[in-house]
Amino acid sequence: MTVGYLRLHLLIPNSLSLKDKRKVVQSLKARLRNAFNISVVECANNLWNDTELWIAGVSQTREGFNNMIHQILQMIDNDGRAQIIEHECEFIY
Repeated sequence: MTVGYLRLHLLIPNSLSLKDKRKVVQSLKARLRNAFNISVVECANNLWNDTELWIAGVSQTREGFNNMIHQILQMIDNDGRAQIIEHECEFIY
């Protein structure tokens, strides 16, 4: 069994306020949780167009976890409301 996390630094270019950012972030978090059965949390960030998401998940193998991470990154890219500035992935177990 593999446990790992993914840290995403996102830019939300069309956000003009914290309320706009919150709509996008809440929607992304719900879609990711439903699609991948993972834990997603937003780190406290008061900028209206920038945020950081931390994602934790479990898979049977490292290959399966890597595949899940790739699908998560693709889902966010395809969504178009947020741009991935930076991401970091690490296996815990």
